[in-house]
Amino acid sequence: MRRRGNVGWTNGLGAKGQPRALTQFELCVTRLGLTEQLKAKTKYTTGGPVTDFLARGDFEIGIQQTNIMVGVPGTEYVGPLPGTLNKACPSSVALLTSSKEPDAARAMIKFMVSAEAAPLLRKTHVEPAVR
Repeated sequence: MRRRGNVGWTNGLGAKGQPRALTQFELCVTRLGLTEQLKAKTKYTTGGPVTDFLARGDFEIGIQQTNIMVGVPGTEYVGPLPGTLNKACPSSVALLTSSKEPDAARAMIKFMVSAEAAPLLRKTHVEPAVR
């Protein structure tokens, strides 16, 4: 990245009125001691996925969750970050107390976190949670 053009990633937005949070990638850059070297090349995105900006040519390298990046026209997915730099981005699922079909919702949630759903999740470049 030090030898390439600009690099972009999502701006870790904080809660309303709060400072923004460091993104996983910023933490990696810090751990590698590259913060100052990449500062002038860094572009933070807001208002859409990193791939939108990448496809328009706003920067040369984009960092975002795999399931959002794969298959976007005008971009080329080259792979995950190596080793310990690649951190899982957990998702959550919940049942609303006002659900009109709570039993169906519970069944869906149970399936979503099951071993049977794992291959389906992986087809969309999402790693199932380790339980």
